Parts: sequence; structure tokens; C-alpha cells
Amino acid sequence: MMGGLWQDVRFGLRSLRRRPGFTAVAGVTLALGVGANTAMFGVLDSVLLRPLNYPDADRIVQVWSGRVLSKSTLERIEEAVSSFEVVTGYEATALALTGVGAAEEIQGAAVSPGHFDVMGVRPALGRGFAREEATPGEDAVVILSHALWVDRFGADPRILGRSVVLDGAPRAVVGVMPAGYRPLNRGWRIWVPLTIDPSDFGDYEGTAGSRILARLAPGIVPRLAELELEPLAQALHDEEPAVFDEEFVSQATAVPILDATVASTRTTLWLLLGAVGLVLLIACANVANLLLAQGTGRGQEMAVRRALGGSRRRLVRQLLVESLLLGTGGGMVGVGVAAGLLTGLGAHLASGVPRGDTIGFDLRLFAFALALSLGTTVLFGLVPAVQVARPELRPGLAHGGRRGVAGRGRQGMNRVLMAAEVAISVVLLFGAGLLLKSSWLLQRVDPGFATADLLTLRLTLPADQYPDSTTRVTYVRTVEERVGALAGVTRVGTVGFLPMASGHISTVYTVDGRPLPEGGPRPYAMAQVATPGALETLGIPLLEGRWFDETDRPESEVRGAINAARAAAAFGSENPRGRPRQMFGDSAFPVLGVVGDVRQTALDIDSRPETFFSYRQFPAFTNLYLTVRTSGDPMDLAAAVLERVLSMDVDVPISRVATMDAVLRSTMADSRLTTLLFSLFAGLALLLGVVGVYGVISYTVSSRTYEIGVRLAMGAPHTTVVREIVGRALVPVVGGLTVGLLAALTSSHLLRGLLFQVRPWDPVVLGGAALTLGGAALLAIFSPVRRAASIDPAQCLDTE
Repeated sequence: MMGGLWQDVRFGLRSLRRRPGFTAVAGVTLALGVGANTAMFGVLDSVLLRPLNYPDADRIVQVWSGRVLSKSTLERIEEAVSSFEVVTGYEATALALTGVGAAEEIQGAAVSPGHFDVMGVRPALGRGFAREEATPGEDAVVILSHALWVDRFGADPRILGRSVVLDGAPRAVVGVMPAGYRPLNRGWRIWVPLTIDPSDFGDYEGTAGSRILARLAPGIVPRLAELELEPLAQALHDEEPAVFDEEFVSQATAVPILDATVASTRTTLWLLLGAVGLVLLIACANVANLLLAQGTGRGQEMAVRRALGGSRRRLVRQLLVESLLLGTGGGMVGVGVAAGLLTGLGAHLASGVPRGDTIGFDLRLFAFALALSLGTTVLFGLVPAVQVARPELRPGLAHGGRRGVAGRGRQGMNRVLMAAEVAISVVLLFGAGLLLKSSWLLQRVDPGFATADLLTLRLTLPADQYPDSTTRVTYVRTVEERVGALAGVTRVGTVGFLPMASGHISTVYTVDGRPLPEGGPRPYAMAQVATPGALETLGIPLLEGRWFDETDRPESEVRGAINAARAAAAFGSENPRGRPRQMFGDSAFPVLGVVGDVRQTALDIDSRPETFFSYRQFPAFTNLYLTVRTSGDPMDLAAAVLERVLSMDVDVPISRVATMDAVLRSTMADSRLTTLLFSLFAGLALLLGVVGVYGVISYTVSSRTYEIGVRLAMGAPHTTVVREIVGRALVPVVGGLTVGLLAALTSSHLLRGLLFQVRPWDPVVLGGAALTLGGAALLAIFSPVRRAASIDPAQCLDTE
């Protein structure tokens, strides 16, 4: 048995070597299909399938769908839900590290004492937070990441107990996390206690708050925890329906941390894997067609071997071994393709996709590529092997295989495969067209401000150095004056939140003292602070009233500007100028002016009601964005701007230096990458589909050369012969287009969540996909048909 198999392998290698063109084309086709699928599976495996690197990670759940909850609600959950072994709240934060080299803004989190118990990880040095350290005044402690300990403190083994200055206040280092620990957010490098003060209503009962994680008790599944959360949610709703609405009740969930972490990318990655899987099917169909075409030329060989006593089973095995060799070779090349693709994808996805920094090629993917190669061998090799190993002995021996005699069954299989390639290509082209149109429309959305020639950077004011309104306002004013004096700078302003780049805060508002609605949702508006000139610097249009100016001083009456969405929500068609609206407790502020709507969060999210206050009257923010309008390329002035800012105070960390155009592009990076990948897969499908159509028609013409010559010799017009060949070629193309259009319409709803202002059944895109593929198929048909029309009957019959 083994001797015969080894003989088949050697014979197969010689056979493939004798057909270098076929071997190269088939191998490259398979390498592209296997490589692209392996790379896409590698991304999906790293992001979605591998468990998180925490002990018993399946017991960690995110509570209430990741919704931000008040600290009082956090305590209610701890008391009411016995299914949770430990509960923790956490809030992202940024702290200014000074006194150790250059000042730097450090990203981190404020966490409850049980945070690291929930994660199942203990500090490598020192300890976690004690419960009493969650009390205001007792929270002057900090835990460092291993990387921060190494980079900024030289891996000092005496770090425990050392005082470090964060936001101008000293904190004692009580722990250092292990080197391999991956926090919930990969950017976190520092942890401080999350303080809980029941006496502070705004902090304890306020609408802002923490996200909540919990570790399930042993033997408890998430659904059991949800059964305890549901009555708590209903009780909270009954107590304060305006705060805890029906949506809050419906979101009383305990979602496994892996599912919560990758929820935003799960659908997209599965869709991309499905798309690239369709490309592999087209590749397999192409190779199968090539094998069928090659089988025509091997008719005499198969007939002779059958005549000499070779069994059909033996011939099938021989042909399958050849397919296996071809698939293995293509798979090995595909491994290289996959490694290259993963290197590029990993670089693009590392910062934008959850767990994107874990993407890479490893032995798991090598095994996957090998298994995929073997699987595709069976897929593309079995049917051709059976067809080719079933030769008609008399025609095969009589013609010596030189006439390209082919059975109807084999030609029928070619046409079926061609129709399948066309149908799959239509589905992918339609999907790519929808995403491209969506991306095109998204890029043309007006963000509400001018992005060109605008430099932005973030300033983090240490709290002890700038403890009050006077010091903060003075610093910001001086920085703006120094930067504004630079040649090439046309405007300077400062805001609390930069559109598209930072979060926001929202507050409840009322108008003219009208009471808040009872039993229904409260109206919320985003709150923004800006210095005089900041809105003009950003290019936000003034619709009515005036901007902030030098008359808006700390001692003068507080007034605010509102955006058009806020004006419409609060006042309808009434003129809002001078009308008071209530925000921040019982304080009422008259409307100074109305400005244009700004898309603060993303281009595909509509503008929300927003109120602007002068930073000189509300200087509570210590994290600010300096915006600099320039007369040329903003990055040409970046170094000079940084120098002017640092000359004011070297202990103020500067971060996130970028042009506004770059910030805007970063918000669309995920959408663009998805569109690019889907379009690449669709383009590859189109290319392979056209090659498949060309190959089938060429094979048909070659296999009928003798027949065509006889018909022409007997007086049949060339036009009749050509018309018949074109008609036969168009049948599978039209059939594939029809099936593909129906499949595209049926499956397009899967892309709904990725589309912006585009209907999943968009007729223009659907027609464009059909015309593109139909036109490409006609071009593929043209060359073989022209060759058939130029056949010389005398020469054709003479060679026989």
C-alpha cells in the first residue's frame, strides 16, 4: 500500500512538473485563497476565540451591559446579588506624572478595592487596595504597571512606599502589576482607588459614575446572576423612574467579559471571514475547472491505463494525490501570504480593535493553513478526479487525446462551477459596493467645524499647581497669548472636549423653571467649556447672538451659548436669546447665542443638544485641548507651539499632538479598514471569477476544435458557430448573475450595522455590481470566441 502511494507521489510530482503553467496558476490561486483565509481566521481567533488572559476568565462578567452607574447603585448591587463573589467599579482617568523626568499624562483607572480580585490577578510587588483606601482623604496610594515601573522608575526594587506626584499630589506606591498583565484597556498604566463618599450627593447619587465588573461565585452561570439583577433593576425603576428608565431595566445583564470586550467588532470580523471564505470557494472552483480542462488532454493516458487493467479506484487515487500535492504546495505558499497579511493587519488593528495587539502568526495558524489546504484538496480535487478517471475508452484510444474530446458531463460540470463563481462574485461585489458608497457618504458629512489647518494638543494641569480658577485661567490665557504670537498662527483657543477625540459630560436641563418631567426620561445636554476665540478657532458657525469675549469675566453674569439642536429641543421655534435655562442644580443662565451643531462623538452620530460656557467662568476642567489655527501646514508649527507651551510650565504634560484632519481620519479608521478589506476580497473574487469564465470558455473552444472545423468545412457560417459558442457561454453567466443577485439581496441585511445612509437593497449598487461582473464576463468570453472564429477548417482537419 505504502509503496503504491509513494509511487503515486513521484508520478504526481513528475506530472505537475510537466505542466508548469497549470501548476503555477493553480498554485497561486490556492495560495491567495488559503493565505487570505488563514490571515482573516488569525485575526478572528486572536480577537474573538481565544480566552482572555485572566484566571477563570469565564467567571468575569460585565454588569448592566457596561452602562455607567452611580456609586450608590454599585453598592446596591454588592448587597443584593449573592451570585457575585466580588464586585468592582472602575472609571478611566488620566493623571499628570511629574517629578520623574519629563511631565507626562498617564492613562489609568480609578478602581474599587476588589478590582484585582475580580480580575484574578495580584500585584507582582506589594498589594492591592485596602477597603479603607476607597474613603476620601485615605486614597493617596497608587499601583503601577510593570511597563511604567521599568520605563519611568528604572525597575527600582525599592519602589514600594515611594512617593510619586500625580496631578500635583503625592501618592505612595503600594504595588506593581506583573509583566504579563493585560488591563481592560491596553493603555492603562496606573491605578488609583475609586473613592466612595455617601455624603457627596453629586458623586454618590449623580448620573455620572462607574462601569461595573464582577466575578461569579463558583458554579454560578451568568443567567443566575441576571435573575438577581432583574428585581433590583425593577426596584430602582420604581424608586426613581426618571433616572432608571425602562431601558435600564431591560439592560440588567451579566455579560461574560470576553463577549463584552469584543462586542463592537464581533459581527464585522465574522462577516469578513465569511467574505474571504467565499473567495476561497471561487479559488477552489477555478482549480477544479483547471483540473477538468487538463483532464481533457489526459484522455488518452487514462484510456490506456484503463485498457491495461488499471482500476477506476486506482486512477482516482492517483489524481487525488496530484491534487493533494498541488494543494499542499499552494498551502505552503499561502502560509507566507498569511504571515505577510497578518503583519500588515496587526499593525492597523493593534490600536483600533479590542485585543488587536495580540494578532500574530503562530503554530495554531500554521495548523489551520495545513488543514485548510487539505480540505480544499478534497473540495476541488474529488469531482474532477472522478470525472477524469472515467474516460471513454474508444474515443480516447482512437483519437489519442489530440482532439480534445470531452464528455457532456464534464462540460456540464465546468458550466456549473462557472455559474457558481459568478454568483459568489456578485454577492461580494454588491457588499463591497454598499460599503464603498457608505464610506463615500460618511466622508462627505459636515462635522460642523473646519478641520483644515488646525493643530490640536492636550494639556493636563496638575491639581496642586493649579488648584483654583485664578491660576488655571491665568495659565490658559498666557499659553494662548504666547502661541498666538507665533508667525503663521492665525487663531488660538482652548476647549474642554475636542470633537471626535475625547469624551463628554451631560447634564439635565430645564427651561424657564419648568419642572422636570415626571415618570419619563429627563432631557440631557452635553456641557462644553471654551475660551474666548475657541469656537471661532474651531470654525463653528455663529447662527445668532454673539461669542464669548473679554466681557465674560468670572465676576460677571454667567451666560452660555447653545447649539441649534439644543435650541430646537428646548425652545422649538421660539427665539432662545436671553431666555434662561436651568443647568447644574438650581442655577439659571441666560442664552448668549446659538451656534452650529457639531458632531462631537463620530460622523455617523447626529449632533446632540449642547451648551457652551466660558472657561473663565467655569474653570473646573484640568484636562484641556489647545486648538491652533495656522496659515499653512499645522505640523510645520508643531515644534514651535510645543516649545512655547513648555516655556510656560514644563510640569504640564502635553499629549495627543495631531492635526484635526488626522483626528477625523482616526475616527473613520475602522470603517475604512473594513471597507478596504471587503473591497479587496471582492476584487480578488472578480479577478478569479473572470479567470474562471475565461478558462471555461477557452476549454470549451479547445475541446470542440475538431467539431468546429468539421462544421466549417461543411459550410456552416462562422457567425453561426460563434453565436452558438457565445450563447452557451452566456447561459452559466446569466444563471450565475441571477442567482447571485437574489443571494445578494437576501444576505445584504447582514451589513446593515456597517452602513451609513445606504439601504441594504440599494438598486444603484446592485445594478452596478451586475453590470461590472457582466461586463467583465463578456471581456473574458471575447478572446476565446475570437479564437474560435479564426479557426481554419483545412488546417484543423489536416492535423487530425
